[in-house]
Amino acid sequence: MGQTGILLESGTNELEIVEFFVDEAAPDGVAAGVLDGSGTVVANAGACVAETPVGGGFAAAAPLSCGSLRRRYGVNVAKVVEIIRMQPITALPQMPHPAVLGAFPHRDGRVIPLVDLAKYLGIPRDTSGEPKIIVTEFNTVITGFLVSGVNRIHRISWTDVEAPGRFLQEASRNSITGMVRLDERVVFLLDMESIVAEMHPDLSIRMERPLASASAGERGQGADAADGATEAVPPVAQPDLPPRRYRILHADDSGSVRRLVRSLMEASGRFELLQANDGQEAWDMLDGLRREAEAKGVPLSDLVQAVVSDIEMPRMDGLTLCRRIKEDPALRALPVALFSSLVSERLGHKGESVGADAQFAKPDLQQLSQKVLELLGESA
Repeated sequence: MGQTGILLESGTNELEIVEFFVDEAAPDGVAAGVLDGSGTVVANAGACVAETPVGGGFAAAAPLSCGSLRRRYGVNVAKVVEIIRMQPITALPQMPHPAVLGAFPHRDGRVIPLVDLAKYLGIPRDTSGEPKIIVTEFNTVITGFLVSGVNRIHRISWTDVEAPGRFLQEASRNSITGMVRLDERVVFLLDMESIVAEMHPDLSIRMERPLASASAGERGQGADAADGATEAVPPVAQPDLPPRRYRILHADDSGSVRRLVRSLMEASGRFELLQANDGQEAWDMLDGLRREAEAKGVPLSDLVQAVVSDIEMPRMDGLTLCRRIKEDPALRALPVALFSSLVSERLGHKGESVGADAQFAKPDLQQLSQKVLELLGESA
């Protein structure tokens, strides 16, 4: 799939999703149909029919077999490298997960794993059609996902993305991050990051040890000892002041990520975190802090020193949040760091276009703490 004319301008609070589907082989006697958000057949096809993609760019979708149920999913276009036909697969020794079918050669001689999405989701896939592979890149990792077919690209607003209910989350193994209603049907947005992290635990967000909170004096003594100094350093009259504690506004729609970020950054003793569930809530919190600073007659930097934001979030995404901060006269001096699986060499220009001061790729939380301190003019 070519990228020309597909990726949106940054900071518009819009995204484009690739709609794809997994055809489930239904039990005998169940007519063909389409599932709604609760798993109920809402459209009885009656006979086997083919879908015609709209907008071009993809091969014709495979016919929906009699007795099949079609499950529709979506993934952010920014994560998609290309869509290709099924490839010859080489089995991997000691495959880490039963949904990993094997690996196949990709560009530049790179070998990438192939995940059977139906098997991961516990769906008995209908094998009568010609499957497709969606090649994705995020967290600097390239992965192939086997699906039944690809339909089209949709441009939507983050305000149209609905949060999944608890029942749906549990039924999907917490792999669904949102739902979009399109043309009287529901498309589920998949959390590809959590799926890949389960395939490869080393790619999940890492919780390293907290940053050392030793004072500058303690660090200096350690350096003297390492240099083999024999002359005692006379004690100072005043004890060292503790390092400055920074107040950071962190926005991420993942509760687990918010908990991990808070745990690590506050454990270092250098940060106090304010947290928001999405970009809109973060913007509202900044507006409240601005009004508080004006009422107290103090600069905003006395109340909050930096913003760390995910990119993919409902209601308002991180790129739009960053753009609005940098366009606001009272907020533009506030450093903004984007911490997202979408940060890569291929997509780094999107953060730059909205004025982000720094961009960090998940999953290394230890690097996040260090980079935020550097952004604030300190070293870890």
